[in-house]
Amino acid sequence: MTPLREYDDRKNAELVDTVRRYLDEGMTVARTAAAMFVHPNTIGLRLKRVEELVGVSLQQPEALLRLKVALMADEVFGGATGHGPEPAPPDPRLGRPNAAPRSTRSSNRIRSSSRAGSRGE
Repeated sequence: MTPLREYDDRKNAELVDTVRRYLDEGMTVARTAAAMFVHPNTIGLRLKRVEELVGVSLQQPEALLRLKVALMADEVFGGATGHGPEPAPPDPRLGRPNAAPRSTRSSNRIRSSSRAGSRGE
């Protein structure tokens, strides 16, 4: 998947998404094109580029199986390859990563309402 990801990153070509959708759509170019809202020739050109980058023919069952397994592994282990979801940046207000901000408004409201009750209002 690395050559496809790198190409996608450089050219914004959606090769990985195209292969994934192509396999999901029963390896039918027309259905893949309709699902991705592009012309069938665009899918054909993308698949040809995939074959060039990966060095296999998509007509070979073993190559299709390898691509399918690679896509599944990428979904599961995406973070390990550097292409999974990115962690949230640290919150500078709290000085610690991924922590939810604390609200001071609700605690102020509680203190004000308890003061109002103690004054006999």
